[in-house]
Amino acid sequence: MIKSIISTCLLCLTMLRAVGALSEVPRTNIQPVGRQRLLSPDEAREVIRHLYIDILERQPDQSALRTYTDELTRAGKDESWLRMVLESSPERHKLVSRRRGRIMAWGLGLTLFAVTGFALLLLYRRFPKLMREICQWVAILLISLICGEMALRLYNYFIPIYIFYDSTYNRFKGRPFAEDWDFQLNSRGFKDLEISQEKTHEQRVLGIGDSFAFGVVPYRWNYHTLLEEQLKKGNLDVEVVNMGIPSIGPKEYLDVLVRDGLDLKPDLVMVSFFVGNDYLDTYYQRARRKWYEYSFVTSLIYYAVRVRPHYVGQVIHGKAKYDDDAASFSEEAFLRIEHQRSCIFIRGNKKLKRVFRRAVDYLVKMQQLCARRGIDFIVVIIPDELQVNTELQHDIMAISSPSRSSMQWDWAQPNTMLAEELARHRIEYIDLYDQFAIVGGKKRLYRLRDTHWNIPGNELAAQIIYERLAPQLVNRKKQ
Repeated sequence: MIKSIISTCLLCLTMLRAVGALSEVPRTNIQPVGRQRLLSPDEAREVIRHLYIDILERQPDQSALRTYTDELTRAGKDESWLRMVLESSPERHKLVSRRRGRIMAWGLGLTLFAVTGFALLLLYRRFPKLMREICQWVAILLISLICGEMALRLYNYFIPIYIFYDSTYNRFKGRPFAEDWDFQLNSRGFKDLEISQEKTHEQRVLGIGDSFAFGVVPYRWNYHTLLEEQLKKGNLDVEVVNMGIPSIGPKEYLDVLVRDGLDLKPDLVMVSFFVGNDYLDTYYQRARRKWYEYSFVTSLIYYAVRVRPHYVGQVIHGKAKYDDDAASFSEEAFLRIEHQRSCIFIRGNKKLKRVFRRAVDYLVKMQQLCARRGIDFIVVIIPDELQVNTELQHDIMAISSPSRSSMQWDWAQPNTMLAEELARHRIEYIDLYDQFAIVGGKKRLYRLRDTHWNIPGNELAAQIIYERLAPQLVNRKKQ
């Protein structure tokens, strides 16, 4: 017995040493090509694809193709510059880390497999009948899990749902022609009327955002719809296209613009930036999968146990009658959500400073893409309910830290920081905080325990945006 244990330990040590040696993954050497002339667009795209596959082991997405093609064809950059950029990029470091992690995981897995097999062999010799029954039950369980995994993956392939992991924003995008209250999504899965490739109006405004842009209210009460109606009443022939997708963040806003938005040739792009979670969405990168997301079965179990019980209303609107006074979350779940977000309102918070520039970088890239094509760009800064609801502020301060004084909280801090940074980059913005704080003291602008606007909140937002955009669109019409 002792000899067997010692031999097993020696085997584990040998395997771990082998894994350590294999985990040293060499980096790709930088070999400057020395090309000085500007590349043509076709040449640039071939260089980008080649280097992406060589260094990052994947095809470039449309955003990378557009960005780096501009750099290689207009800014005088060459292949050696792009190689150095990709070599030092966070994606490269993540690739190396993942590769090392996979090797370590395989090594540990094989070690555990060997140890478990040895232990089961010893148990089988001592308790043969019991072990036969256990093996039968384990086999049944494994077969059931494999069949369940295959069935869920097949279902998700034909009918994608947000419960299961997807590295793109399509995971949260609406299903084409799906019901949403008394409205039907269009063929692209957006909460708007059918969008034609060619313009049917003099000007086109493209609205990009998360669940605020998509809206929890019916289509006719969404602030994009109301904005379009007010612009038409002001004798402006403007089409406002709502391309909001629930549960996405600044990184995905850029992807939506590149993959779905630019082809529609908008005159103005309006990004709705929600203070409550767009900063933190950038911090908690969605591409980083959680342990349970690797399996569809565990994802479904997690959703059923941890997510679904906290919803009072319907998760997906579907075809139903809308109630503007209905609550969506339990009080406990709602306070927990607001408490998790509240860190960005604490003065001198280091986390906010870390995530701030990441979020702004995506907005700057969007503005640069629009500027090159003569498209106006504006950011609508949407306040969190915690910023305008004094009762909720008292509840969160009591939960967060009773010893922290009210002077340590700055409810306008994230808006002020974002507005200053956008102004520094000469990006136009509309900050809704001041007017929402004034009107919010008189009436409810957010749905009960939901974090999103109700109908009055959408109406107020549409009015504020209209007052700012109407003169800008009139001036653009005259040009």
